[in-house]
Amino acid sequence: MRDTCEIKELIACCDAKKYSDLYEDETTYKQFMKFCLIHVVGLTRMTKMGENYAEKDRLSFKEAITSTDESFAILLLEDRWLLWRKIAVLRGEKIVPEEGEDQEPTETDNMGGDEDDLADRDNQGRRIDGTNLTIYSMYGRLARHRKGFNVKHAVMRQNAIKQTIVKPFRTTPRGKLQMKKMRDWWGGEQKGPKRKRQRVEDDDDMNIDNEDNEYGSSEEDSDDDE
Repeated sequence: MRDTCEIKELIACCDAKKYSDLYEDETTYKQFMKFCLIHVVGLTRMTKMGENYAEKDRLSFKEAITSTDESFAILLLEDRWLLWRKIAVLRGEKIVPEEGEDQEPTETDNMGGDEDDLADRDNQGRRIDGTNLTIYSMYGRLARHRKGFNVKHAVMRQNAIKQTIVKPFRTTPRGKLQMKKMRDWWGGEQKGPKRKRQRVEDDDDMNIDNEDNEYGSSEEDSDDDE
């Protein structure tokens, strides 16, 4: 069977929990941009790196994607990777039943429709806090009693990622070169606004009587009204 996975390098990086490996090759980083960073930064802002923008308006990589954006995207991977992996497995196990057959309930069906809540349950079906497959959010290890982020731990970890992974790489010659390459690659993929067609006809070419405007008054009359 042909391998059709678009993010196998990114998967390997996350499975190994070596997020500095995102920068080891361009393929992995492109996957990170395409499937992770875009959801943090937003397509609109990332598209402003597009090659159709005039250079004075076109954003650099650092302007479009800040070190804070990048460190937060890595934090999300670290926080939710095991959960997303489990959800992918459960989705794959869902088989569409034949007509007239009942669908066997799956683990996600028992969570009240919230796929992200895969925490263990007690005998009465109540959530056991701290057992979800997350770290900083959604009833995970460091967010036992909350659905959102444990802000204290999440911010501390994000700052550590920024200072030990993101910023050090961006300041190296290799990092600066890669940011330029990624900007050029993304700018070619998401070019930005279509270039305006240059006007090639003037009034004489279009046989327009310059003495009268479209309302039948002369240019001099129009000036007098201003």
